[in-house]
Amino acid sequence: MDKKKFLILAFTLMAFAQLYVPFSMVWESESILAKGTPYRFRTAPIDPNDPFRGKYITLNFKDNICNIANDSIWSQGDKAYGILENVNGFASIRSLQKSKPENKDYLYLTISYIVTVGNENKANLVFPFDKYYMEESKAYAAEKIYRERQLDTIHTTYALVYVKNGVGRLSDVKIGDSSIRDMLK
Repeated sequence: MDKKKFLILAFTLMAFAQLYVPFSMVWESESILAKGTPYRFRTAPIDPNDPFRGKYITLNFKDNICNIANDSIWSQGDKAYGILENVNGFASIRSLQKSKPENKDYLYLTISYIVTVGNENKANLVFPFDKYYMEESKAYAAEKIYRERQLDTIHTTYALVYVKNGVGRLSDVKIGDSSIRDMLK
């Protein structure tokens, strides 16, 4: 093979690889949204000093703590499989385990820290979907609505997340039954 054909072939393979990576990421994300199991994660009030960074809403979650039986096998920064369950219509992490679960919905999570309260050990978890991206011109209005409704005990705010094979994709942020996007129209 002459040098010119080799360079054309190498360039073609490089171009294909550069297109394959972003398309496969988009394909995986869309697959989760289309075929994943939907869960509603209740959100918690956020730090009022830095609720937005750029074009997204930072989300905190109320149910990001899980009791752990044996704190000696877990440490800060560990990756864990969190078994999901629905409690009163909202998602909760029932337990953590180190091996991939079979026939259960789960999320692949990071342990932020572990605390001992009385006789119980609790792991504080970092969900992989804590940012909700929005159109920049609507971000400030969304911030105001989100803050006001977080203080309101009547309306429940939650993130609608689709879960498939341990990966969660944030689909929407809802206040009551309304999408925050629809509230800005």
